[in-house]
Amino acid sequence: MNLPSEIKTLEAENQALRGKIDELKQRLESQNQNEDHFSLLSLTEIILENSTAVLFRRLAADDPKKRRMVYVSPNISCFGYRAEDFLEEKIMFRDIVYPEDSERTLKEISEFVDQGLETYTQSYRIVTGNGEVRWVEDRTSIFKEQATGLRYHQGIVIDIHEQKKALQLAAEVQKSLLPETAPCIDGLDVSGRTISCDEVGGDYFDYLPNRFLGNNLSIIIGDIIGHGVDAALFMASARAFLRMRAAQPGAIEDIVMAMNKHLTRDMEKTGRFMTMFYLVIERSDNRLRWVRAGHDPALLYDPGTDQFIELTGPGIALGVNEEYIYQQQQIEQLLQGQILVLATDGIFEASNHDGEMFGKQRLKCILQRNYLKSSQAILDDIMLEHERFTYGVDRADDLTLVIVKMV
Repeated sequence: MNLPSEIKTLEAENQALRGKIDELKQRLESQNQNEDHFSLLSLTEIILENSTAVLFRRLAADDPKKRRMVYVSPNISCFGYRAEDFLEEKIMFRDIVYPEDSERTLKEISEFVDQGLETYTQSYRIVTGNGEVRWVEDRTSIFKEQATGLRYHQGIVIDIHEQKKALQLAAEVQKSLLPETAPCIDGLDVSGRTISCDEVGGDYFDYLPNRFLGNNLSIIIGDIIGHGVDAALFMASARAFLRMRAAQPGAIEDIVMAMNKHLTRDMEKTGRFMTMFYLVIERSDNRLRWVRAGHDPALLYDPGTDQFIELTGPGIALGVNEEYIYQQQQIEQLLQGQILVLATDGIFEASNHDGEMFGKQRLKCILQRNYLKSSQAILDDIMLEHERFTYGVDRADDLTLVIVKMV
C-alpha cells in the first residue's frame, strides 16, 4: 500500500472540493446580492408609487418646446397623467403648468441659467388631469453627461398644495394684525408698509395712539430674527403682549423692559431674538422720545438744513438678557417739514446682482429729492427705487418702512 500516493490523491480531491465550495459560495452570494438588488428596486418602486414626489429628467434646451422628458416616474399618475405620455411627447410638462404661472416659471428658469446656478427651486401651480389646480414645488439640479455632452435638468416635483393653503391663510391672519390705515393725528402725515419675503414674515410695525398722553402717537417697528411661519408666530405673540402692556400706564422704557422679560422667557430655548425701535411723537410739545432695542436707529431729516440725525442710543435686542435695563432718549424742537424714517434691516441690506447693498445713502438721496411730497408718495418712491435696485435677485429678508412727516 502506497500511503504517500493515496495522501496526494486525497489532497488533490480535497482541493478540488474546496474550489467547488468556493464557487458555490460565490454563486450564492451573487444570487443573494441580486435578490437584495431586486428587493431594493421593488421597495423603491413601492415608495414611488405611494409618494407625491415625482422624479423627472428633461433635456436642457434654449427653446422650451425642445425640453423633452427622458424620464418621468410612474407616480405622475397622482396628478392624473401617465409617464408614457410625457416620454412619447404626447404632452409636454410645460403644458400642465397653470397658464398664469407659465410665463413666470420660464422667466425664472432663464434667469437661473444666466446666473449659472446648478440647483434651483420653484413654486408654481399645475392643472391636474381632472382639471384641479394644485401648487407644487420643483427642486431641480443641472446635470451634464460627460460621454455625450448633453445637459439635463433633473429633480423632483412635490405636491405642496395643502401647505400652500395653510401659509396663505397664515398670511391673511398676519396681514390682519398689521395697521390697515394710518392714524389721523394733528400735525402728522404717516404711512407704513411691510413686504414679507415668504408668505409670512417676522417684521412688525404698529401705531398706538396714547390715551394717557393726549393727542400723541407711538410708532413701533420690530424684526424677529429669521422669517417664515415660526418668526410670524413670535411676531404675533410679541404684538399681543406689547399692545396689552402699552395700554397700561408707564414710561416707554418700562414697556420695553416688560416686553423683554416676556420675550426672553418665550425665546430662550429657540436662539431667536427681536430687535425693536419704540418711538413716541409728542406733536403738541414738538418732542420725540424713544427706546432702541438692538434696532437700526430711526432717521430724522430736516430739509431746511439738509441734515440727517440718527436717533441712536444704547439697547440690546429683546429676548437676550431678561434683566437688561433700557434707557429712554429724547430730542425737542421738532419742525414743520421734518421727516422721520423707521425701517427694518431688510431695506438697507438688500443687494443687487453685483452684491452691492442698497444702504442708507440711497434712501437719504430719495428723501432729499422728494421731501415736498406726502409721506405715502415718499414711501412709494423708496419702495420703487428699492425694487429696481434689487431686480432679479431673490428677496432674502422682510421689508418694513414707516415714513412720518411733520405738517
